[in-house]
Amino acid sequence: MRKYRVEITKVAERDIESIVEYIHRDNPMTAIRWIKELERQIGSLEKFPSRCPIIPEAEELEREYRHLNMAIIEPSFVFSV
Repeated sequence: MRKYRVEITKVAERDIESIVEYIHRDNPMTAIRWIKELERQIGSLEKFPSRCPIIPEAEELEREYRHLNMAIIEPSFVFSV
């Protein structure tokens, strides 16, 4: 099975850090579960990137970027190629 390269943008990394810090203030265990689920979802993009929609800006960027929207607590976006 083909594996695709997954890239996480700097903006997405900062968003993820902010979300985890926010959740952790109220519920550390939920923050841990959330980040583990996010890591699992990101890992699955290597094999199944088509399960996520192409971002609206893809045509302008001339690349088929896709995004993962996880809304367990708050939405976050992870771009993949």
